[in-house]
Amino acid sequence: MRTEPQNQNYQNASDRNGGPVELLLVSLWSSVWRLRVVRTAVVFFCSVASRLKLLAPGIVFAALFLWSCGIGSSATNTPSLRNHHLGALKINQSISHEFSWTNDTFVSIRIKAVTVSCECVEVKSFTPVIPPRGVGHILVTATPRTPGLVEWMVYAQLENHEGLWYFALSASVSAAANSNAATGRLVHISEVLNGVHPVKDWMLVDVRSQDMFRQAHIPGSINVPLFALKARGFLRARQVVLLNEGHHAGPLLEEAVRLNNLGFESVGVLDGGVREWQLAGGLLEGESTNSSSLATISAQQFFNARAEPGWLVIATQNDSTGMLPANQIWDFESVTVEKITNAIRQHTETRRILLVTPDGEGYRVLNVNLNGFHSLPLFYLEGGTAAFVTHFTDQLAQQHRRIVTISSQQEQNARFSNGARAPGQNRRCCGGS
Repeated sequence: MRTEPQNQNYQNASDRNGGPVELLLVSLWSSVWRLRVVRTAVVFFCSVASRLKLLAPGIVFAALFLWSCGIGSSATNTPSLRNHHLGALKINQSISHEFSWTNDTFVSIRIKAVTVSCECVEVKSFTPVIPPRGVGHILVTATPRTPGLVEWMVYAQLENHEGLWYFALSASVSAAANSNAATGRLVHISEVLNGVHPVKDWMLVDVRSQDMFRQAHIPGSINVPLFALKARGFLRARQVVLLNEGHHAGPLLEEAVRLNNLGFESVGVLDGGVREWQLAGGLLEGESTNSSSLATISAQQFFNARAEPGWLVIATQNDSTGMLPANQIWDFESVTVEKITNAIRQHTETRRILLVTPDGEGYRVLNVNLNGFHSLPLFYLEGGTAAFVTHFTDQLAQQHRRIVTISSQQEQNARFSNGARAPGQNRRCCGGS
């Protein structure tokens, strides 16, 4: 599998630094500046110029020289992250993916080493030297070992400790076809909705926070945290349906499997959660049943839910970092019911929609423009792209998938010979988040 990601690791150098002639000169200056004799000559020139009362020209020359060198080198020092979702996989099913990008600078890019966050991902090959205008590749093969939503990180180290490039793979992993492992069952709204009221045979268990439950919940449902369900003995003999906001069913399905294995009679998960219930015309009760918070998803929530199948992410501005997995980039004014409906026809697997603005502002206007859209659950990303990128970066730092200076290849080999893992490698299989 090979894709050309929409977001390049390099911004277009000619857009950022001027025309190609200017960039060529800048790149030549950058290469020359690496020579110690040249740096010494610049210092000497400035010293002589000051003595000859030519201080101003000397400073201007030096400033322009340093500035141009800085631009030339920054074109190769801008790390970015590429995301690719592999879709639905089975345990022990191997799949390959090739990250591909173009070096849009006039300087060769050298990759010293490529490491991964999990032993179940293998680096097959990579391009060690990417010439100007050349194409670089990193080919990896992933073999998931655990079910659920998983994520793997691939790190490319540039030479001279100039930084890291980040590549992310994610997948929704289910048990193999010949496996006897139990799977959670999604319960459709129609099974538990009688008119506008829930069917009495079902025990609806809302696992959202107490504040969210207090604002709005399905009549007759009870509020129990996910971790506390197994201690609620009165639920064992009931037909239990777990529910949340509707944007992330994975943890609930996993818990349903565990509870069924512990002897609970029947545990399922409400497909679409509270938002799907709302769209189906079901009643809600609480302090604020029309609160916009029902349609709001935080950066942390979407970070955890982004690998779940069925997302249609519509952003009003391109994310230059590549961290936001947007399917569509539209102008703010063009986000209409008709256009979203057409996008759903093109992406037939869509089950929920996320709208994203750069800073999380403007959702009220979008909500007015989309009034009357009831086909699928619609969510708005709190804090927009900026909040999501910040959270993503924080996660990289917190999970041993952090921005670090990797030691030399020789030091790595010495450590590996003693049984150590590569930098950033997670001891947990699949590097699940």
